[in-house]
Amino acid sequence: SLVALTGSGMTANLLDGSAAIAAEGAKYQSITTNFTADDDFAAIYGVSGAGPAFFYDGTAFARILTGLSPTLEKPRHVTRYQDRLILGYRSGDVRFSNPLQPTNWDAATGTAGFASFGAPVTGLVVMNGQTLGVGTRDDFQMIQNDITTGGKAAISPNVGCIEYSLITTGNYVYTSGQLPMGEGSLAETGKVGAEILEERAKELAEVESAEAG
Repeated sequence: SLVALTGSGMTANLLDGSAAIAAEGAKYQSITTNFTADDDFAAIYGVSGAGPAFFYDGTAFARILTGLSPTLEKPRHVTRYQDRLILGYRSGDVRFSNPLQPTNWDAATGTAGFASFGAPVTGLVVMNGQTLGVGTRDDFQMIQNDITTGGKAAISPNVGCIEYSLITTGNYVYTSGQLPMGEGSLAETGKVGAEILEERAKELAEVESAEAG
């Protein structure tokens, strides 16, 4: 006898596939952290650039929705700052959850929100505990102290960084993407020792350093 009927409209809740991620020019990034007082509740929080953020606590897997439309809900970068889950987007937005509630993005019931940086976000790093570094395609900025006040300052106002290259070690932040520019274009191109002499390469490196400052 018939026991049950299964619905055909159900959609599997799976991680984003490699083809979808490649189409977005993105890759998986994740952090493992604990937003609770219980040591047994650490979870993985991740992004792929091809769909909503997600978490996995060893038992349950679920998507994290911030309230954006499905076409925009594709964070590419993730970190934790001031006990909030932080997500970075190609739109230039950095969105933050309510404190200690990584799945709660309702500003009406808390202090979740976002800050806009004007260019695609290419990396997020936490520096010295109270500073959030935000790399973009065009520059490198920071938020200090309370993220809800939106207090931003430029660290490198003229030079951005290549996506996924931003890392921090101790008091230093490293990135790729600083190039010697002149009047909006590359000053010179070529291989050092072949098309470009070593002395000229040193001069171009000084130009790059001055621009980054």
